[in-house]
Amino acid sequence: MTSAKLRAQCLSHPENTVLVTCYLQVEHEHPQLYGHAFATVWDYGENKVGWVTQLVVHKAVCRCYIATQLLQALKFHVLFSDVNIVGLASSHPASCNALAKYAAANINNVNLDFIHEASANY
Repeated sequence: MTSAKLRAQCLSHPENTVLVTCYLQVEHEHPQLYGHAFATVWDYGENKVGWVTQLVVHKAVCRCYIATQLLQALKFHVLFSDVNIVGLASSHPASCNALAKYAAANINNVNLDFIHEASANY
């Protein structure tokens, strides 16, 4: 596959993509990257979809709500201001929990039957 074909089929346009980062600085050291989130948006009928394509947090700071803060930061980006459908390319429990917090949803109320039926069509 050529780089042009890969770009056309797998990557979103840069103007529709958001990168959020988390740097931590300890005392007099240089700030270090401890987490990032890539997300993209697109129109879907009358809706706007926000899709988190990558959510990464360094293992040294797991359980410090970095993933939650990265996703919350998306809400303040102009591209995400009209998002009313949100998804995440991960099944990691911490990532799913962070997304539930983003959406102010109770993870126990997610309609798994809908997900099962919709995924069966693909």
